[in-house]
Amino acid sequence: MSLEIKVVPTDFGDIWLRARFSRQAPDRPILLIIRGAFARLDDWTILTQVFRQADVVIADLPGFNCPGLSVASVPEFALAFEQAIDSAFSDRKVVVFGMSIGGLVAMSLRNARVAGVIACDPPLTTIDLWPLRAMLREYVERETTTPYMLQWVEKVFGVTAEGAVNVDYTGLLDRLPRPTTIIVATEPLEPERPVSSIPGLINAADRKRIFAMTDIGCFSSKGGHNVALQDKWTVAATINLALYGADRL
Repeated sequence: MSLEIKVVPTDFGDIWLRARFSRQAPDRPILLIIRGAFARLDDWTILTQVFRQADVVIADLPGFNCPGLSVASVPEFALAFEQAIDSAFSDRKVVVFGMSIGGLVAMSLRNARVAGVIACDPPLTTIDLWPLRAMLREYVERETTTPYMLQWVEKVFGVTAEGAVNVDYTGLLDRLPRPTTIIVATEPLEPERPVSSIPGLINAADRKRIFAMTDIGCFSSKGGHNVALQDKWTVAATINLALYGADRL
């Protein structure tokens, strides 16, 4: 599906937004979808036709399907998206749905226009991401001519050619925007085992903490990390609830 591109300048570089902008209506809220790392260009685009009560806008993490920023880390990505939201949607309510690392960016947003955040299987403790280990190492070995993307993988995932260190995002749970919903995959991360697809990327300790939180919404989705394909109904229901809540603000 071909979508129009709107390039939004920020202090950190350009944020690219994709949507059918010519068909948008100013009285509807914005559903901003931030895709995860390594997303394909057509991932999630079907959602632009599903939620008729909102104008759906799709964004990639800087560096994937769009140019990178001057920096590469989740906090700086969030700052850039905050500026883009102010610039592109100055008079609209915005619900942000973030997948994986995109979910971490959504959880980091501190923008008054954001009327709801949904984080889908956000990997809060990167040292435990054994299902991505081989892929990330191969990527680092292959991308030797792209310094920005090497920095990206190091700052976001903690992976370099020399090994891996933990990037701890669990502090985001202490200061979430309100209202926030977290979707947790039912297929657990542990133990390390042969798998045919990527399981959930939230470790057991982080899952336990999320389920114990009383000030956020929490849904379990069937299957593993790729919730969009494995549990479309949970994704749709969660987004619809967030849009309904935004409309009542």
